[in-house]
Order: sequence, then C-alpha cells, then structure tokens
Amino acid sequence: RCDVAGVYDGCDFHDGADFGVGGVSGVSAYPIYKGIVSSVLTEEQSLSTSFNMCGNSVFVWHEDLGITSIYCHLEKSSVSVGDNVLPDNQIGLIGTSGGSTGIHLHLGIYKGSDPYTAEAINPEQWLSDNSVIW
Repeated sequence: RCDVAGVYDGCDFHDGADFGVGGVSGVSAYPIYKGIVSSVLTEEQSLSTSFNMCGNSVFVWHEDLGITSIYCHLEKSSVSVGDNVLPDNQIGLIGTSGGSTGIHLHLGIYKGSDPYTAEAINPEQWLSDNSVIW
C-alpha cells in the first residue's frame, strides 16, 4: 500500500511503503528484525544521498537475512551507528522530515548491506511472507 490518506498519492517514484500513524508525530518507530544500525542521517545529510527525500532516517543491516531496512521521515532518531537493535527497541520517533507531505513512516527494504546500490524489495510483501506483525 503506497497511498496513505493525506500523505502521498501514488508510488511511481519511490521504493517502499508508507505507514500512517493517525497524524500524530512522535510515535515510536521500531526495526522489523534484529540488526545493527548501519547509518543514521539527519535531514541535511540525506539531501546529499540518493535517499534525499528521506529526511531524518535510520538504516539497519539484518545480516541473518541479508537485507537492509530503512526508516524515513523520522522526527528524530534515538540510535547511533553500530548499535545492536531488536524489534522492541525504539530507533526513532515518526515525523514528517524530508520530502514528506504528512506524518508517516516510510519503510524501505533492500537486498544486501548497501541500500544505495541494492535492489529494493516490496516491504509489505516481505512483511507478509515473513509473518512479521509490524
């Protein structure tokens, strides 16, 4: 599902899925699986990357699965590069930073450890296929 009412209309130019949180900023964001935080970008830092619309964002490398998950449009992050995280560890607060038109979390999943060069995976399909309730 790429359309979140009042947030984004269409999927043509972005890989991932947008999850609304009822228009409330500051809701906790959690990783989809255990991993290591591989990157934390501020809104300004993201502008110089291919994830320039992400704003404040956190990237988590899931070595066991061979994927990297990214969490975009955060109000702020609460982790640092190198932190080990579990699905019940808060990694940030959901907001509307970067190229966002409303409060939501953009989740991207990529094959491999380098999302800048990796193939994107459909997050909703991945969550469903792996029985992840998120």
